[in-house]
Amino acid sequence: MKEEKLEKEKPKTEIVNLNQRKRKEPSKPSLPASSKVGQMLKFSPTVDLFEPINCWWEKELNKNGQQWSYLEHHGLMFTTSYKPHNIPINYKNKEIVLPPAAEEVSNFWCSASTSAYGTKEKFIKNFWSALLCKLPSDHILKKEGAEFHQVDFSNIKTHLDELTRAAQEKRKAMTKEEREKAKREREQEEGPFSYALFDWLREKNGTYKTEPPGLFRGRGEHPKMGLLKRRIFPEDVVLNCHEDAPVPRLHPDMQGHAWKDVYFDPTVSWLCYYRDSVNSQCKYTFLGAGSSVKGLKDYLKYEKARRLGTRINIIRKDYRAKMQADNIVDKQLGTATYMLDILALRVGNEKDSDEEADTVGCCSLRKEHITFNKKASTITLDFLGKDSIRYLNTVKVDSLAFRNLSLFCDKKSASADIFDRISTGVLNRYLRDLMPSLSAKVFRTYNASITLQNELDKLDASVVDISSPDSIKQFYDCANRTVAILCNHQRSIPKQHEVSMDKLKEQLAKTTEAMNELQCYNEWLQKPHEKNEVFRYHHKSENQEENFTSVVKAGLKKDAVQRKIAQLTNKKKSQLLRINMKDANKTVASSTSKQHYMDPRISVSFCKKWELPVEKIFNTTLRKKFPWAMYARCDFVF
Repeated sequence: MKEEKLEKEKPKTEIVNLNQRKRKEPSKPSLPASSKVGQMLKFSPTVDLFEPINCWWEKELNKNGQQWSYLEHHGLMFTTSYKPHNIPINYKNKEIVLPPAAEEVSNFWCSASTSAYGTKEKFIKNFWSALLCKLPSDHILKKEGAEFHQVDFSNIKTHLDELTRAAQEKRKAMTKEEREKAKREREQEEGPFSYALFDWLREKNGTYKTEPPGLFRGRGEHPKMGLLKRRIFPEDVVLNCHEDAPVPRLHPDMQGHAWKDVYFDPTVSWLCYYRDSVNSQCKYTFLGAGSSVKGLKDYLKYEKARRLGTRINIIRKDYRAKMQADNIVDKQLGTATYMLDILALRVGNEKDSDEEADTVGCCSLRKEHITFNKKASTITLDFLGKDSIRYLNTVKVDSLAFRNLSLFCDKKSASADIFDRISTGVLNRYLRDLMPSLSAKVFRTYNASITLQNELDKLDASVVDISSPDSIKQFYDCANRTVAILCNHQRSIPKQHEVSMDKLKEQLAKTTEAMNELQCYNEWLQKPHEKNEVFRYHHKSENQEENFTSVVKAGLKKDAVQRKIAQLTNKKKSQLLRINMKDANKTVASSTSKQHYMDPRISVSFCKKWELPVEKIFNTTLRKKFPWAMYARCDFVF
C-alpha cells in the first residue's frame, strides 16, 4: 500500500523534443525616458556627426592666390513682401489710410520713435522726406504741404504694439513640443541657405539673409540717419560659384525675378553681394567665422603681428630718426607712426562729412582734438573714432613727440589738420617700406597681443591664489580689460546692468546670511544647553528675514557645519569676484579684443599652463572661430 501511494505522489515526467521547445526571450528592462540611458536610446544621429573635420591648419598653404577649387551654395533669403494693415494716420482730425508703400515706412518710424533716434531732428527730417516720396503726387499730405508735427501716427503705433504683445504671449504659451516643432520648421526652411559646399566640404555661412528694409540709423550723428533702406530683390544680387555648380533657384515668392549676375572667380572668397541703397556700399556674404577661409586669414594676421615683433626695434629706431629730421614731411611721418605704435590709433581716412559721420584717425586729427599739458608732458586726445565711439585719453608721451606735436599745431586754426603734409596713402607706403604688408592694424594687433602676453606673465602664487580657478579667471579678465582700454574698445552701460548687479548682490546677501546662521549654530553647539532645546536663529539682516531659507537641519553635526561654512566661504569669494568684474567691465567691450586683436594662442596657452578650462575664457562661438589655436602648447609665447 505504501509503495502504491508513493507511486501516485511521484510526479510524472514528460518527454519533450528539445528541437520543438521554444526558447523564452529574456525580458528587456524598461528605462525611464528621462534617464541618460533612455535619452541615448532615443538619440538620432545628425549630419554633423558624420561631417569630416576640416583640419586646414595641417595642410600646406595655397600660394597661387586661389581661394577655392569648388563652391556651391543656395544664394540668399529675401525679406517677404509687405502685407498692409490699413490702420489710418490722423491729419487735421481726419483719418487717412496710406498706400501700402507709405504705410510700411510709417511702421518703420513707429518702431524707431521710442528710441533715441525718435528725438533727433536729422532722423525725423529724413524720415519725412522718405515718407513723402512714397505718396502719389495728388495725395492730401503732398497737396497741402503737410509737416511732420501735424501728423499723428499713434493708431499705427498702438496696433504694432498689440501685435508684438500678442506674439510674445503666444510664444510664452507655447509648449515645449510646439517650440521644438517651430524650431524644426525654421531649420528646415533656412537650413539649405545656412551652408555652402566649399572644396567639397560643408561650411557654415556667416549670413544668408538680405538686410530687411527700414530707416537707416548709422553710428553717432550720421548725416543720412532716417533715410529709407529699400527692400532687396534678386536683381540686386551678384552670385559667385563654380562654373559647374547649379545656379541657386529662387524662392517661389520671388517668381518673375532673376539674379543680377553669376560670377566664377576662385580668387575671392565672397559668395554673393549687393549694394546698400543708402550709402551705395557693397554688402558681401562670406563663410562663417569658424570656416577654413576665415580661420586662415586670422592665422596669417597673427603670424604677421608676430613677425612685426621680431622687427619692432628696427622699425622704432627708423621712425625715431624721422622724428628728429629737419624735413617736415619726415618729421610728421615719424610722429604719426609713433602714435600708431604707442597709442594703437587707427590710421584714419579722409571722409565727406555730408556723406559720413565725422570720425577721425591718426592722419585726420585736427588741432581741436588735442590738448597739451607742458608741465606734465601729457597730451589729451578727444575725438570720435570708428563707429562714432568717443576716444578720450590723457597720456604721457615722449618729449620729442610732445615737441613735434606742439610744432605741428603752432599757429593753426582749430579746424586745421595736425598732419597736414602727409596723407593715409603716404603713411601706408612708408609702413610697407618698413615691412611688407605692414599696416596700422598690424600695429594694433601686435600691441594688443604683446600687452596681453606681458600682463599674463605677471601671474604667480604671490599675486593670485593659483588653486582657485575663479581667481585665475579674474586675473585674465583684468589683463583683457587692459588691452581693451589700450585699443579704445568701449561700450555704453548695458540696460540690464543694474538688474544683473541687483541679482548678484541678492545672491551674495543670501550666502552671507547662510554663513551667519551656520556660525551662530556652531557657537550654539559649543555652549551647554538642555536636551530638548531647539536652535533659533536671529536674522542680522531685516531684508533677508522674509525670503530666508534655513540651511541648518535638525541633528546637524559640528563636522558638517565646518564643511558647509568652508563651502559657503568659497562661494562668497566667487560671488564677490563676479560682482567686482561685472562692475569693472560695464563700459569696456572686452570681447572685441578677444575676437579680433589678441592672438588666441596666448589665451589657450595660459589656460593649459594654469589648468584653467578654456570654456571659462572662450565661449562656444570663439572656440569654433579659433579651432587651430586650441592645439597651442602651454609654453607658447607670442
